[in-house]
Amino acid sequence: MSPRFRVAILALGLLTVAHSGPARAEDPLRVRGVIDADQSWAGHVLITGETMIDGATVSVAAGTTIEFAVAETDIYPTLTVGSPVHRGGRLELLATSSQPITIRTRTGTNAGRIIVYLRGRRPPTSAPTLSGESPAPLADVQSWRFIRFEDLGFTTSAPAMMGQVSRLEPAVLFHILEPETSLTITECTFDKSSSLTIEARAVATIAIRTNHFTSPKGRTAIDMAADPESRRSDALRITENRAAAAIRLRAGPALIDGNILIGPDACIVADDSPAQDVRITGNYVHNTTKQDDGHYCLNCENPDAAIESNILRGGTACVVSGSRRFKGNILIAEPELASPAVRRAQTHQLVAALPAGALFERNLLIGPAYSMVVPQALTSKKGYAPTDPTLIRNNTFDGLMGANRAIHINPAGLPPITLRIENSVFLRISKLVYDESRKGPSLAYADYNAAAPTPRRAFDQVSVANFKEGQDGWAAHDLRRDQITDLRLSALPDRIPDYDADMQSGKLTIAALREKLFDAYRPLPDSPLVGAGRTDSGAGAPHALTIGCCEPSKR
Repeated sequence: MSPRFRVAILALGLLTVAHSGPARAEDPLRVRGVIDADQSWAGHVLITGETMIDGATVSVAAGTTIEFAVAETDIYPTLTVGSPVHRGGRLELLATSSQPITIRTRTGTNAGRIIVYLRGRRPPTSAPTLSGESPAPLADVQSWRFIRFEDLGFTTSAPAMMGQVSRLEPAVLFHILEPETSLTITECTFDKSSSLTIEARAVATIAIRTNHFTSPKGRTAIDMAADPESRRSDALRITENRAAAAIRLRAGPALIDGNILIGPDACIVADDSPAQDVRITGNYVHNTTKQDDGHYCLNCENPDAAIESNILRGGTACVVSGSRRFKGNILIAEPELASPAVRRAQTHQLVAALPAGALFERNLLIGPAYSMVVPQALTSKKGYAPTDPTLIRNNTFDGLMGANRAIHINPAGLPPITLRIENSVFLRISKLVYDESRKGPSLAYADYNAAAPTPRRAFDQVSVANFKEGQDGWAAHDLRRDQITDLRLSALPDRIPDYDADMQSGKLTIAALREKLFDAYRPLPDSPLVGAGRTDSGAGAPHALTIGCCEPSKR
């Protein structure tokens, strides 16, 4: 404990747990100060000041309610478990599904928070070994389940160069300080609270699974920073959570899978970090904002991440930045956004940037957008060259008669890219490719694609290296149909319904909804798209691939 913190406690006379005499059964247990001997809590517990569990274990019985109850102006209490410098401190929450433990801020008092330091546990005996050395600490294993957190987390301010800066403190903050630690948080509820934040300064195994985050105080539900020395994504698993705010990965490898995020702040953010093994798979993210305010569903600044099999809907940009492995996703635009500049706005881009050298394949992009994909590389710490070829293949673009450009390349101020486009279907779109720079060549290859209805200008200001339009390599094998029905697709939608209620109730799973949406774009067995695509071995090989993101329907 820091000298400043200990002096403050001494001044308040709080060095012992402040409850005296036997409490009546209906009276709450009042605690504050330093707890340095093992205790058991049950029933109703009031935290009436700064409290630290240091060198002791506190066991909390199932069904217990713990309330932060400090009403003094500008005093926000913290329950601190363990210490960054001492070896002890443990909070055991013994909740069950029928008797959860509730940790909340009492009505009319200042919000509290929890900080937990995970270090090695003391071994059963602290006697020296035969060699005279003290026993090594045991790895800490923490599992919190069936806990309800209510109205935790508060805003603090700190001086800065331009004045005061506000910061929303996490509701629950874990510091993992030693390796081989295991932390599991599952089936917990965070209501009207700020984030669950984990700072792992050592390699650890962390699982955040099947938790609910409702009515969040801030824009982030889960905030993670794994140790950069970790190598496996399954060491940090954020899976099957439901939240009305963001999941943010600041560092380290992770698996972010099967989460349902719905709300105006719903999104996934993965910062650029040295970690290679980041997987963002099978999530449903609906950013429900109705304002043209810069919100989005996904921003992945780690170019090596795998982004696969997600359903992402809404926002000014659905995806701010993708990755080099972007496969099997469904992206849906928001057609009606309120804007101060125009009468009615819509999603600007379904994908606003891709790293150089990306493979963008078997994705389904739906809905009106000013530009559906801008495959332009943003600056990355990884140092990929802009000339690394990007491949867009086997995708389906459906503008619902509202998208102006399917692929928008070479925007002003960004370096040119090397791009190939093949085996993709463009439906109800006026321009397939638009080159803003007009500085050729625009593309390295564009062939074996299909479009219906026939676009007014398929290639606008576009040139293809070493080809003229209509030659092999530039639209020689394209399928163009004036009537969309001529492509013989299963059941093209005129609009995409809102599936949020079915997702939240469990009526639909993420996997089932993906299949439902893909099914609408599957070509029938007699579709001209079947077998018309380009194989990997080139134009001289037999044409066995189906053009578009979906395999043929069995109907």
